[in-house]
Amino acid sequence: MNFEKINILVLSNYRMKTFLISLLTFCLFIPSYSQLIKEYKKMGDVAFAQGDFYNAIQYYKVLIEKDTTRLELNYSYAEACRYYHNYEEAIDIYAQVIRQDKNRKYPLSYFWLADLNKTKQNYERAKSIYRQFISIYSNKNDFYFKKADHEISALETSTMINNSKPKGSIENLGIDINTSYSELSPFPLDDTSFYFTSLRVRTDQIESNEALMENRFKIFKAIKDDELWFIDEDENLMVNNPKYHIGSYITDHNNKMAIFTRCRSLNSSSVQCAIYTAEIGEDSELLNIHKLNEEVNYPGYTNTQPSIYINEEGNKALLFVSDRPGGYGKMDLWMSKLDKEFNADKAVNLGSDINTPGNELTPYFYERNHGFYFSSDWHAGIGGLDVFYTLYDIENDEYKSPVNMGIPINSSYNDLSFVMKKDSSGAFLASNRDDAFFINEEHCCHDLYDYDIQKKIKIEIEKEKPSYDSTQNILVLKGIVKDAKTKKRLTSEIELVNNNNGKLLQKIKTKQGKGNYMIILPSGGNYGIAASSPGYLFHSENLNIEDAEGFKEVKKDIDLKRIEVGSSIILNNIFFDFDRSSLREESFTEMERLYELLVSNAKLIIEISGHTDNKGSRSYNKRLSLNRAKTVVNYLIEKGIDKKRLNYKGYGFDKPIAENETEKGRQMNRRTEFKITGK
Repeated sequence: MNFEKINILVLSNYRMKTFLISLLTFCLFIPSYSQLIKEYKKMGDVAFAQGDFYNAIQYYKVLIEKDTTRLELNYSYAEACRYYHNYEEAIDIYAQVIRQDKNRKYPLSYFWLADLNKTKQNYERAKSIYRQFISIYSNKNDFYFKKADHEISALETSTMINNSKPKGSIENLGIDINTSYSELSPFPLDDTSFYFTSLRVRTDQIESNEALMENRFKIFKAIKDDELWFIDEDENLMVNNPKYHIGSYITDHNNKMAIFTRCRSLNSSSVQCAIYTAEIGEDSELLNIHKLNEEVNYPGYTNTQPSIYINEEGNKALLFVSDRPGGYGKMDLWMSKLDKEFNADKAVNLGSDINTPGNELTPYFYERNHGFYFSSDWHAGIGGLDVFYTLYDIENDEYKSPVNMGIPINSSYNDLSFVMKKDSSGAFLASNRDDAFFINEEHCCHDLYDYDIQKKIKIEIEKEKPSYDSTQNILVLKGIVKDAKTKKRLTSEIELVNNNNGKLLQKIKTKQGKGNYMIILPSGGNYGIAASSPGYLFHSENLNIEDAEGFKEVKKDIDLKRIEVGSSIILNNIFFDFDRSSLREESFTEMERLYELLVSNAKLIIEISGHTDNKGSRSYNKRLSLNRAKTVVNYLIEKGIDKKRLNYKGYGFDKPIAENETEKGRQMNRRTEFKITGK
């Protein structure tokens, strides 16, 4: 949901009087029943087209209470309820439409019913309805088909995130900050104050419904006193302008330059935003207000939600959101370098690792850990918009695959505008979750929340780099992929798999000739990593990561061996139960990888060997290791590999690669190896 959608939804709350006035007018004239139905439907459709979903609901509801069988009316009512975030009612009516719609005139009812069930955390129900939608929807290249297909697999991740242990605590900032409308875009100034945008209004100052409609999003300043947050009534912010909605307001690290968004109404149902800069004078006066050039403010499109990125050399760039052409989806994240005078260079899309066919919003760069935070409704999450975290890889000049921030930062609703506090003790964010204040329907509007990390851990990574500090238990795995003999850096493909369920989590490619890789994943879990490069055997590792709190970085260089006689590798992601030779389910990803290698290299002759530690007798261990190696070979034969190419041996504990005096050494000795014996 972008600023425009949020804006339309909130403005809808001001239009309640319109319905009452219309109702009184109809009562005065007392039209015929058929004419009443026609006029109410027309007025409902007009309200819907204008983004006035509250009044659209009221008009449609009057008609539905008289007649529940009208398919078109029911669908319009369900759509209005969804846009207005009246989720429970929307779920009921979409289900009714599906029951009535024998000719499938409204197939998107399935999509939205699934989507809303996801919002209500009914994940299995959502998955089932998404599958029904895919089976009946004919346009395979359409956004909704792709989104449904994506959600079916993403819901596996949603369940894992939702069942994870919450990190930290979150609280609504209360009625002095939050209203029945929406509060968004917090920006911390120091430990006791922050800016935010709101459409709040004092009703005693409004003389008419038209005056209500003229109200605009404005910037307010919140101050903290005795652990409570209040509005600074004495602060008169010069950025506010009655002609525009002010979508966000930030300053540079010296508090000398302001960057803000002005949004103008194009019509009753849409706005368009542009990004401005200004020098900050005495008493917060804004001087030399300047609209950024067309590299940032692409003509005819929305450009909004600015954030400043600063690298280790002090160079600045502007992160922002735009729906301009050249993106990957609806709203994308872009970056433009800034000179000392804040003139913008060519805008660059942040790429497909960050941007998706959906919406990416509210970017925020945190200098202390070089972390980049944003919200997305496409990356696997538990709600509509979830907050994600990634790191900037300086060596490869790219952002890495994002990680969901988990609960309680994310909920099953919309969570966005995440920013870290100045003292790193927590963060602020906006959400329309269950305990947000609302004026008519639950979840219509966004409140600001205070996230408390509770425990902050800093780990010094390298002397020349700043300490890392994160709100999430994050592990960063990084290293270089090289030729095992020459140590030449290799262009390679790296896969990360969740060994608990066999799901592919990430697939990345290192840049040509550089070999650097970096993967971000939540700590706590068992993962398999495999690197491959043309002409080389793949290399796999099993990562059993402790559920430690805080940020952790692990360096893991990977050496690949050429495909030649004598080369061997350990199959680190093949697993057997204790005292058994049958493959465990989490082994099949590795087995498929081995099978594909043999298919791609049809002349290879190999030996699979089993090895054990020294627990038990020699004869027992030889028999166990032989049976395990045989199981691997039988799997490959069943897949179609010629058995003449396959040999197997069991060596028991005769060929250890580590000492058997420690558990770590014994674990290394319990292994399955693959060796090329001919080609």
